[in-house]
Amino acid sequence: MRCVSLIEQFDMTSERPLLLYAALELRFTIERTLFEYLVLVKNLEMSKNIEKLYSAKDLKNAILHADPQFPRKLEFMIAFAPHISSTAEIRKPDLGLLSQTYGFLGSYLHAPKKPEVTWESPKWWSELEKRIRKAVQHLVDLHSGPFAHIDLNKEGTSLFLRYASGELSFKQLKQYFQDYFRKQ
Repeated sequence: MRCVSLIEQFDMTSERPLLLYAALELRFTIERTLFEYLVLVKNLEMSKNIEKLYSAKDLKNAILHADPQFPRKLEFMIAFAPHISSTAEIRKPDLGLLSQTYGFLGSYLHAPKKPEVTWESPKWWSELEKRIRKAVQHLVDLHSGPFAHIDLNKEGTSLFLRYASGELSFKQLKQYFQDYFRKQ
């Protein structure tokens, strides 16, 4: 991710404009990441309307509209993955963080109307740096795990529905998988 190298350059030079470039690159990265999740949720079915989406809020809403159980499915896979020889840890995206950061950065990327409270204010730069670092760290963690779509069989679907309905807690789900695979 280009935004990582821009932050590293900023750390070496303290040149504030690098934060603005990092903010722009971070918005691109958030947009692309959410679009990739949407592609997975939609099972690669892309309509013209979906191809037009670009804002993080719209992409987040499209993901949750296409699959309201998306967060629970990721949790389910996090519990399941260790039992299928998955060497990479599945990461759960913080859709709220990504969407909020995307919107927040937009305000920094427009020409400021009041330089005394924006470009001339150390607080303004500090808030930008803090938000960038938090989102970049989340994206680095997120992209270090796998992106995949997994179809569940009848038994897996039934188990997921029990988990999604709250009949099974995450702890119970993990125990179920441990017991099941121990018998195999």
